[in-house]
Amino acid sequence: MSQWMGVSLRRERMPDCLVPGEAKYGNGQAIPRHVAALSEFCERAGLTRLDHFIVDHCALVERALEAAAWVEPESPEEEVTGEDPAGAAYFVSRMGEGGSWKRYAVNDRTDPEYLASQKRYEWIVEEVEKGKPWFDPMDGLRTVRGLIEMAEKGIPLAWREEAADRLRSRLIEAGMEPGDAKEMYPRPVGDYPFPLWDLRTFEMELEFAVQIEDLFHFTISY
Repeated sequence: MSQWMGVSLRRERMPDCLVPGEAKYGNGQAIPRHVAALSEFCERAGLTRLDHFIVDHCALVERALEAAAWVEPESPEEEVTGEDPAGAAYFVSRMGEGGSWKRYAVNDRTDPEYLASQKRYEWIVEEVEKGKPWFDPMDGLRTVRGLIEMAEKGIPLAWREEAADRLRSRLIEAGMEPGDAKEMYPRPVGDYPFPLWDLRTFEMELEFAVQIEDLFHFTISY
C-alpha cells in the first residue's frame, strides 16, 4: 500500500486545482516515512511537532474498538474445495501456508448477533469521527514554514544522527530486530532527503484553510 499524508479540512473540501501541477510541489507520498524525524527536528527548533497535527484514523478506530471490547464476528467465509456454492454472495482468493492459493465463498449473514455486532462497529466508527481533533491552520503553518526554512538552510548533521539513534532505539524496544531498525533509520550521510515538495504543498493548502477560516488536521495512511 502506498503511504500518503495530506491536509484535511473540517468543513470544506480541498480544491483539486489549488496546488499547481509543477515539479516543486509534492503529492504527500514522500513525507510519511520522515514524520518521526521531522517532529524531532521541530522540537529541537522550538516548533510544535509535526505529528501533533496528525490524525491516524485507523489507529483511532483500533483503540476505540479495543476500549469498547468489540469482538469481530466470525468471518462468513467457507473454503471452496469443489464446485462454487450457488448461494454465495461473492468469492475471494487468498494465499495460504506454503504459498498455495485457496478460494473462499463469502456468505451473507443476517442473524441478529452478526447484525448487532456490525451496528455497534458502525456506531464506534461514527463516534471516532465525531471526536477527531481539529487545529488552527495558522499553528500548522508555523510548523510547516519552520521546516521549509530548515530544509533550505540545511539540517545539522548532529540533529539527524541523534534523531536516527532515538528512532532506532524505539523500534528495537518495540521488538524490531536491530538490523531491520538500522535499515529503516540508517546513519545519516550526505544531504538529508527532505520531503520539501510535500511541505510546499501543505503550505499552500494551509494558507487556503486560513483564508476560508476552516480548521484542519493532517490525515495519514500507511
